[in-house]
Amino acid sequence: TGVPPGQPPDRAQGSQVLMHVTRDDDVEAVTILVAAMMVLSAVVVLGMSWLVMLGRRPNTTSGTLVLFAVFPFALILLRQVVPNAPPVGVDYDVYVYYWTVIAAFLSFVGCAVKWLTTPGAE
Repeated sequence: TGVPPGQPPDRAQGSQVLMHVTRDDDVEAVTILVAAMMVLSAVVVLGMSWLVMLGRRPNTTSGTLVLFAVFPFALILLRQVVPNAPPVGVDYDVYVYYWTVIAAFLSFVGCAVKWLTTPGAE
């Protein structure tokens, strides 16, 4: 319901606008695919960083550090692949995007700390 013309604005305080937005099946499929890629890659990065922090580091710690430094920014760019560019703050962001970026940044911080505290690291 709306406020009839000529009514003062304070009369509009109890008004609501309800909208139901649907997306095509192919758009939903691509969004789910991108979300799955983000979650899977965040899990892999967390696993790799866990191994690095436990001391089972790869051949070059500095190469791993560069990978973990770049990865969060790649996730940020991957968000732009989601079809129809939904606004920031949608459920997709809350349940997938924010958590994968946080996981990637924590992985980078963990690997950087391990690299800085390891004597003789490159």
